Amino acid sequence: MTDICRVRENYDIGLTLSTDPAVVVIDDVLLDEEMDYIKNLAEGKLKPASVLSPNGSKLMTDVRLANHCWLNYSEDDTINNVGQKISDIVGLPLENAEALQVVHYGVGGKYNAHF
Repeated sequence: MTDICRVRENYDIGLTLSTDPAVVVIDDVLLDEEMDYIKNLAEGKLKPASVLSPNGSKLMTDVRLANHCWLNYSEDDTINNVGQKISDIVGLPLENAEALQVVHYGVGGKYNAHF
C-alpha cells in the first residue's frame, strides 16, 4: 500500500478502504493538543459555508449546512507544523496544498452529494 500512498514509516495505515483511488485511514496523526488548538483558533473565524454555483459564484443553499473557515499554514507555527505532517504523509510539498479548512457541521449539519 505504501506504493500507492507514500506514508512515512512512523505513520501506520490502519485501514485501506480502496486502492484505486487510494483511500486509507491513518490514526493518531494529530495530537489532542493540536486538535484543541485548531478548534480554538477557528472558533471566532467560522462563517456559514457555501457551495459554488454553475457559473462559479458562491451560493448559500441547504445542500450544505455547516460553518467553516480556512487557516493559512503561514498563520503560525502550530498550523504550519500540522500542514507539514500532512505534507510528509502524502509526499507532496506543503506549498502545493490549499489552506487547512475547518468545518463544523453541528446538529443537523450536512453536505449532500454534489458534483
